[in-house]
Amino acid sequence: MRNTLTPIRAPLLALLAGLALTGCFNGDSDGVAPPVVQEPATVPESALASPQALVDWAAAQPASETQEPLDVSMAQLPVSDDGEPAPLP
Repeated sequence: MRNTLTPIRAPLLALLAGLALTGCFNGDSDGVAPPVVQEPATVPESALASPQALVDWAAAQPASETQEPLDVSMAQLPVSDDGEPAPLP
């Protein structure tokens, strides 16, 4: 007697095997957590007190190529009409 699968059994077995393997893989095979999205850095209130305070604060910031850019879109940067321009480092 020959052991052959009927045309209905072969697709059914393939479907069951696929469902069994689907349970083994949950899509998180590498185990690495997704990167955390950080909000851009903002200017502190103490640096907005005067133009010199802003220049001093900016000069004290570490240089980094991986740090998020500084967001100054919402800050009211201080200006002075009677002071001399301060050189940036």
